[in-house]
Amino acid sequence: MTKSHVLRLGLGLLLGIIQLSSCLHPAVAANALHFPEQKKFLVGLSTRQINNRDIFEYDDMISDELDLTYTYLEASYAVFNDLAVDLRLGSAKYNVSWIEYGSGIAWGLGLRTMLFRWEEQDMLVGAGFQYDKYNPDDTLRHGHYFSTDPDEWDISIEVAKSFNRLQVLGGIEYSEITLPFEHPERGSTREGGFKQDKELGIYFGAEVIILDNFGITGEVHLIADKSYSLGVFYKF
Repeated sequence: MTKSHVLRLGLGLLLGIIQLSSCLHPAVAANALHFPEQKKFLVGLSTRQINNRDIFEYDDMISDELDLTYTYLEASYAVFNDLAVDLRLGSAKYNVSWIEYGSGIAWGLGLRTMLFRWEEQDMLVGAGFQYDKYNPDDTLRHGHYFSTDPDEWDISIEVAKSFNRLQVLGGIEYSEITLPFEHPERGSTREGGFKQDKELGIYFGAEVIILDNFGITGEVHLIADKSYSLGVFYKF
């Protein structure tokens, strides 16, 4: 499946869910803490550390592990009450087995929507689609440069419960990361790559408003990988 097919599939699924939810429920005011109000912005800074994500090589099925760290400046804009567009720009660094690539530019885009809300219980169900592109610097090893061009996409659905300024959440996600590589080998150039071994995972997190419109967020991801993320945000 090509990248364009993946993007069309992810966006199509999310927009289909949005259309279905709008038929079942009218649009509601955004009450997710980490979600901007309609026609307004949210900006933030986040970092995520992924450890020991299982991957395998395309051609010979050799197993390996991926470590990835990225930091993003983020901006979100709520097109509607229940639909936000996310943009991210920052840096990423990762290593596969014995190759550690240098830090490089990373960027991402996404859509998030709130599907259902139960006001009496202060609960909601949300969904999201994310695409990230990493451009780590080539690494020099044994006199040769090793290069890679990874990208990742993710579809998730979550349930959140609010307690005044605190919101706790849990969700399930389907993600895939692809890591094509190129390096010299035996007088020629070898091209290959890795793919994620486990696509389905779960995550838990919390968001807290510290001051008016300013808050912090954190998540822990399990099964597909072992990772954690931390961030701060401000809502305009």
